[in-house]
Amino acid sequence: MGTGSRAAAPGPRAQRPIITTPEPDRTPQEYVADRITWQPTLTFLHYAILTILTGTACFAAVIFWFLPAHASQAWGQLAMAGVALVGTVLLWRRHYQLGIYWMASGVWLCIMGLSAFHEGVRTPIYYALPIVVIFLGWVVGTRAALFAVGITIAATVALIAADMLGWLPVVPPSPPLLHGVAQGFVLLLSAALVIYLVQAYRERLQEMARAHEVLRQSELKFATTFNANPVAGSIATQAEGRIVAVNDNFVRDFGWSREELEGRTAVEIGLWPDLQARAQFREALSRQGRTMNHETVWRHRNGELRRISISSSTIELDGQTYFLSFCTDITTRKAAEEEIQRLAFFDPLTGLPNRRLLMDRLDQAMTACARHQRLGAPPAPGRPALHRPGQFQDTQRHAWPRHGRPAAAPGGAAPAGQRARG
Repeated sequence: MGTGSRAAAPGPRAQRPIITTPEPDRTPQEYVADRITWQPTLTFLHYAILTILTGTACFAAVIFWFLPAHASQAWGQLAMAGVALVGTVLLWRRHYQLGIYWMASGVWLCIMGLSAFHEGVRTPIYYALPIVVIFLGWVVGTRAALFAVGITIAATVALIAADMLGWLPVVPPSPPLLHGVAQGFVLLLSAALVIYLVQAYRERLQEMARAHEVLRQSELKFATTFNANPVAGSIATQAEGRIVAVNDNFVRDFGWSREELEGRTAVEIGLWPDLQARAQFREALSRQGRTMNHETVWRHRNGELRRISISSSTIELDGQTYFLSFCTDITTRKAAEEEIQRLAFFDPLTGLPNRRLLMDRLDQAMTACARHQRLGAPPAPGRPALHRPGQFQDTQRHAWPRHGRPAAAPGGAAPAGQRARG
């Protein structure tokens, strides 16, 4: 918490992070990975193939049986049926992306081929081109739909120009029956598209409702855990160190209210008395991604310095990085540990080092000598040669009586200080 850069002035109150992002256009491979989203589209592909096969069969039968003069248009219908059969094989082998592009491009080329060799834009099947554009926009994306619109407009302009210049072949106009069959074919495809677009939309709404419910439950669990945590917790932005949320225990331990904390940085409220320690903590947290039991000093709202143990980690919310921190006030515990240390190694009445401290230092010295293989080396200049642990205390006991007065000199002479006063 509070590991961002220093702000020049208090900024506006920060908004709580919301984990919602708009969903971009996805490729067919991404749709395949999501069964809930892809299934209606895959079902539409199956029914679209069935509609194409049925429509082309009916169209060809009407031409051969009732309009033999227009038999040349039946070959285009058979070519479209072949495209649908190849698309069926690709979908059966799970080559979804290839199958989509094959069907869209194949149907588009068949329609354009029929139009170029017959009546141009007046060809009955020409009305199916918008279905191809909508199909690409749904199952592929907006870019594919825009590309299909662009090339369709260019092809339409070219057909109109060729018709005006007389470049198209002269064929008898299509009878109303052929137009009726083509319109029925287009209406069947449109109905299938509408039905399964609505189904996909409903599936998407149900999926979004489930996702929002899961998100709401997750946020509720997080908020409950965060607020019910027995230690002080906070969430701050990584970029500025601006506090966005604190729990009740943070308010209790450090004296600031939520209104005073949220939307401000730790520097602005003076939480860190040592900015260098704050910079070191921020560097360690940014480098490692988390810190455990980092001991430092914070300032209470009343100005009192508190020793704390802080554990932090980085989290991602709504595409931004935040620091989630939990800290414990260890001021009382540290004071108790220092008191225990003092009572263990110093006399409680005089404050002088006791025998335990001496033994501890001697053990450390002997361990150091053993580590450097210098047990038999002579003592350093100015230090007594001790051959047993009690020798130093025995020497001091003879030199200084129980009450701390100097012992008499050899021969009964008084100490130098007493002779001077006498």
